[in-house]
Amino acid sequence: MKIGIVGAGAMGLLHAAAFKKSGMDPAVYEKNNETCAAVKKGLTVESGNGKTTFVIDISDEPAILSECGIVFIFVKAYSTSGSMEDIKGQLSGSSIIVTLQNGLGNMEIISGHVGEDRTVYGTTTYGSHKSGPAVLVPGGNGETVLGCRNAASADLAVEILSAAGFTSSVTDDPDRAIWEKAIINAGINPIGALLSISNGRIIELEHASLLQERLIAECVDISGRAGIAFDPGKILEKTRDVCRKTSSNRCSMLQDISSGSGTEIDFINGKIIEKGREAGIPAPYNEAVYLLVKSMETGGGCGKDRPAARTNIS
Repeated sequence: MKIGIVGAGAMGLLHAAAFKKSGMDPAVYEKNNETCAAVKKGLTVESGNGKTTFVIDISDEPAILSECGIVFIFVKAYSTSGSMEDIKGQLSGSSIIVTLQNGLGNMEIISGHVGEDRTVYGTTTYGSHKSGPAVLVPGGNGETVLGCRNAASADLAVEILSAAGFTSSVTDDPDRAIWEKAIINAGINPIGALLSISNGRIIELEHASLLQERLIAECVDISGRAGIAFDPGKILEKTRDVCRKTSSNRCSMLQDISSGSGTEIDFINGKIIEKGREAGIPAPYNEAVYLLVKSMETGGGCGKDRPAARTNIS
């Protein structure tokens, strides 16, 4: 089966390389033609064992996905809608779409185009970064959990990911997995971005740690009203454990701010604010970091090429 990937960022290329190494046939759709040109010359993966170069089938035309039975979406959350508009005319009537993206709302956007039975969604703790347009540095081991209303669709996605070396499993509650990751991201990303500090420094600094605690508490109140309950102490400790385990990492939102790219704040803290308003629960700490990150985006020219945000908290 030909496997499609949308987005040639770090996660898209991580999966493309793993699929290729396992003898599969990945095809990558990437709108940026400069990135396409670089990857066409060879994707180099750097690890402790040295460097390996892969020849990846990549194009800036969505027709490259026309023969794919399964397509993995690895664009930023704010590009999900546009990407689905780009590719929907190329998808077969039975192709499965998989999202492991950050934030809330991606599943709803995708299923609006292909239906819930063909939308597989969940989370992953695998990571990587690019040291060049076609140079990938994997971030080590992780775990992927996903689910779907159609069990066969989820099973197929796990089968493919497992064959490529990713530790993967099916969950019967993918919504809970996505909410948990969104809450953890909400308590790490905006603080790291605003203070320009690594994940580990967040829990070392007294006031940053207190802000994290209050962000998490708001998120837990809102998720509970949405029908997904978490123990606030346990998820706070899990968030801090992530900070400890990734202590030297600069979170993706900080990397986006630093590079002048758009952030996913609208789909993390912004969506939590929206859910809170729907439930009549105020979220002043989330609103404060949301407004500050949005100010950094607009004030520094960050995100100038991305679509206007859909979140409205005014």
